[in-house]
Amino acid sequence: FENCVENRQSLMDSMAAQKELGLCVKEEPRLAIEDLVQMYLDREELAKISESKTDNILDNVEEEVQEIDPKEEEKKADKGRDTLEETVQKLINKAGSNMESSVIAAYFGLVIGYLTQNSDDYECRIREYLPTRDFKSMVEVLKKLNNFMEMTSNGSSHSNKNLKGTQKIITYLEKLDAEPIEEEEEEESALDFSFETTRDETILQDGPDFSTSFGGLDDLGDRKSVV
Repeated sequence: FENCVENRQSLMDSMAAQKELGLCVKEEPRLAIEDLVQMYLDREELAKISESKTDNILDNVEEEVQEIDPKEEEKKADKGRDTLEETVQKLINKAGSNMESSVIAAYFGLVIGYLTQNSDDYECRIREYLPTRDFKSMVEVLKKLNNFMEMTSNGSSHSNKNLKGTQKIITYLEKLDAEPIEEEEEEESALDFSFETTRDETILQDGPDFSTSFGGLDDLGDRKSVV
């Protein structure tokens, strides 16, 4: 897919499956790329919710630890151990759910990133389906996937290829959202030949006096009258 222009075009031009709403009424026709972008947005939102819940659990654990009375710490040691185990299990479950949504969203982001490559038309069409009209959130999701891949990479050629591919898409999407340099500023900087001079520096040195060789203007007039 990443190296096949025909497959990209096929995905961009394909129509999404229409669901029946009842009484032989179907949904409005729409492109498959719209559904693909929406699936990415849904997974990204789920990942954010899971991450927020995980942070809340951690915050609650910290509050409970701070509220423990040192005198009663030994009495509640067993109960605290059970609470800690339950908390760890909750974190594992939440982290797994968060990671699952993040990975799925990232792979959707990779597909979308490949679609935008070398096609201004595809890029503009995809932007229309994104609420913020940019790829910044997609870049963040892909960076999380890239960090995870780096931590779990075994150094094989296949792993390195996947890492390079992901990094390439991240760089490309960042470039798409980079603010362009205004052409006017470039032209001014390219054509700026100004330099500061003082009046003393612009005074030319005296040149040769040709009046002594050819005579003054009066003398020239006298010669004409003689001829």
